[in-house]
Amino acid sequence: MRKFNACDVKTTEGGVALTAFHGKKEKLDIPDEIDGQPVVSIAPGAFENAALGEVILPMHLRSIGDGAFKGSNVKSVTFPPYLVSIGKEAFANCSRLKTASLPESLQEIGDHAFASCPALTSVTLHDKLQHLGNDLFEDDSELVLKLPDDIELPKAWGENWNSSHAPIIYGYVTLRHVDKVYSHHVQAVYDFNLVVRKHDFIVLVGPSGCGKSTTLRMIAGLEDISAGELYIDGNYSNETQPKDRGIAMVFQSYALYPHMTVRENMSFGLKMRHFSSQEIDRRVEDAAKILELTPYLDRKPKELSGGQRQRVALGRAIVRNAKVFLMDEPLSNLDAKLRVQMRADLITLHEKIGATTIYVTHDQTEAMTMATRIVIMCAGRVQQIGEPRLVYNHPANRFVAGFIGSPGMNFLRAVYQNGSVTLDNGFSFAVNDDQKQGLSAYDGKEIILGVRPEHIAEDPDGLPVEVEVAELLGSETLCHFHLGTTSVIAKLSSKNEIQSHDTIKIHFVRHHLSFFDPTNDVSILDEQYCLDRSLPSKIKGVHVVANGLILTSEDGNTHKINAGMDDLDLQVVEGVKEVSFDHLNLEEGKEFVQETADYRVYFSEKMVHKILKTTAKAGGNSFGLSVRWSKTQK
Repeated sequence: MRKFNACDVKTTEGGVALTAFHGKKEKLDIPDEIDGQPVVSIAPGAFENAALGEVILPMHLRSIGDGAFKGSNVKSVTFPPYLVSIGKEAFANCSRLKTASLPESLQEIGDHAFASCPALTSVTLHDKLQHLGNDLFEDDSELVLKLPDDIELPKAWGENWNSSHAPIIYGYVTLRHVDKVYSHHVQAVYDFNLVVRKHDFIVLVGPSGCGKSTTLRMIAGLEDISAGELYIDGNYSNETQPKDRGIAMVFQSYALYPHMTVRENMSFGLKMRHFSSQEIDRRVEDAAKILELTPYLDRKPKELSGGQRQRVALGRAIVRNAKVFLMDEPLSNLDAKLRVQMRADLITLHEKIGATTIYVTHDQTEAMTMATRIVIMCAGRVQQIGEPRLVYNHPANRFVAGFIGSPGMNFLRAVYQNGSVTLDNGFSFAVNDDQKQGLSAYDGKEIILGVRPEHIAEDPDGLPVEVEVAELLGSETLCHFHLGTTSVIAKLSSKNEIQSHDTIKIHFVRHHLSFFDPTNDVSILDEQYCLDRSLPSKIKGVHVVANGLILTSEDGNTHKINAGMDDLDLQVVEGVKEVSFDHLNLEEGKEFVQETADYRVYFSEKMVHKILKTTAKAGGNSFGLSVRWSKTQK
């Protein structure tokens, strides 16, 4: 038996193992090698009840044995990049351990590995884990679990590993149930939920007054969060000062100091933070090279074009090496041609620096061309979250369908019956088999047909219409005409030289059609695209919002179910803010009513069907609920 740095060491397969620790160390930096052999394992109980502070584990360590650090007063652990397994109770009863950022290489964690660690506030897990033991975080009351991306929980993880019900935070920036309420009960943002992955380019888009800039300002710390939680890089950030959030913000106005040169404007923030002159020069030169501003570093803002000034504002943000870039309509002051060029420049810049960006605009063209994912907002509420192509092809409701696309989608009242759709002018056409299946519940009922202008095509055997106005756009012509009482726009090729008052024949491209429920404007075929995540675990709460329900699962995920006016009713007496049920038993084909002296909750048969469909993979039809709300009660 050998000893090194108060540790007993023995030879094992592939290197050496640490078998016992003697003494006290506030900082223990275990060497990567001992006598030329790599340290590959820590034996069971090796550091049990040891007096330790900070521990830096060796680079080549592959395994940590059962109870290896159990009961020690270790405060922090730096885990190596090649660690494969952590044994049972390896860090149990470590009363001072605060965080555990586990490496991506880790494949197995044993039962109770981090149980009874009352100071433990965050653990980072990765989806490469193949086995998680039971009750890993038992009695860890302050714990928040962090996953680096918006992943589904692997089925191999089982159900009992998170028995403490610690909330799970996905992504680099996470907003959970965020509300913003101003004085006089004016609410600007309702129950905002978003997961931003590292290197994402997220665009918040919507009309003026929809709450997008308010949401951005809450992330920046320029507005208080009225309710909900904000996490940046896994850290709870509601109360964190703006200067400490690791964010950089670019505003609509350039906000450059007119008496300073480009170099001085870009370096000003670094000087205020007392960076060395060498570091400031390096960062400014690097940013100027990326933004192609090097020839202009000694010019003042008045000597620059609008696009160059905006790049200086971007450079001022880049030199900070921020975790997250927040951009509030940065291109709105530019002319149309320069805006197109700057869109391309921003995309290139994002890829060059690998930034995580949250961008606000009212221009859906900017959103479609720049975003990795779009968040569409209206009246303070998120309408849909998804990749640009998904949002375009599968709009969740009429608002999204009309807002995304230029021109917006046409909407026509129709009746569906026996596999055919009939418009109010009598024109009828058959739907395909997939559409027929999705519309089966609406047989004989009125629906709203949605068709984009680019999905109307000329057809010699089609429906004749008279063009009222023809707008030539170059390679395309926008043709305005009426179908019944509804005004319609078609985007057609200009090669046929269509003129106003010409008669043309058209048909709808069937597989691109959308259908909406007239009672709530929700897409009939694409309702699932309202959701940003599915629910892989059991339901624990319901949040009643103005247009439906938000279900929350035990792992912290949320799932939106839209509801019409007749599908949902909640009445409470004044002062009641939450309703709890021990068991909510829902039955297919039956409405649900729960009534006491304090409240009445009602779900229609259709609403019950939607809930059961949503929760089919999340614990069945019998579960306890805690209900809260963000709607005006009767």
